[in-house]
Amino acid sequence: MVAMSATVAEESLRRLAKWLDAETYVSTHRPVELREHVVAPNGVYVKEGGGDLRWVCEAPSAVEAEIVTELVRQVYSRAHSSLVFCSSRSQCSSFAQKLCQALRGLNTTPGWEDAREECVQQLVAAAEGSPDPTLVECIRGGVAWHHAGLASAEKDVVEAGFRSGAILALTCTTTLAAGVNLPARRCVMLRGFIAGAATPSMAQYKQMAGRAGRKGQSDLGESFL
Repeated sequence: MVAMSATVAEESLRRLAKWLDAETYVSTHRPVELREHVVAPNGVYVKEGGGDLRWVCEAPSAVEAEIVTELVRQVYSRAHSSLVFCSSRSQCSSFAQKLCQALRGLNTTPGWEDAREECVQQLVAAAEGSPDPTLVECIRGGVAWHHAGLASAEKDVVEAGFRSGAILALTCTTTLAAGVNLPARRCVMLRGFIAGAATPSMAQYKQMAGRAGRKGQSDLGESFL
């Protein structure tokens, strides 16, 4: 039996291994590079190898929604995927609608309209003929949301659409980071999504940032907090 984790602390890992009478192997190797960024009022910073932050450029805007839209637009226009981690179900749906409006018409890859329409039809079936009309509109724009308010069958449709590339931008709650394997090119983490706190815990951050960049799916991963 092989047990793996990207977030268990080394001290806890060794204690667990002793209890199981198991061997431990620890590696920091990541097949796909992850570039971690922080977006602050005075600009965008990237994490250096030693952990220091280096200023890269001015922030795209002072408005959070506009910053998120620009970060997603940059990769959406090149047919790359994004995950946007939100603090609540309502924020998921509201940000998805804003993204849908802002990104409309940016990606015109042949065949994608058919793929998205097929995703819509699957959603109709999953929702027993009564899907959320706003979610349908978003999917036709290559955007969707994912949270506990969707039925299990509806979430399956959204996940499949994201994996296939029909859906390129997905707003979600933090439960997706730990429970669903949906890698993306870029992950954006909004402020105040853990009981109103300004930033997540280290374990929560690593779970979310770790969704960005997976071998065989992307040659680079990027996270923005």
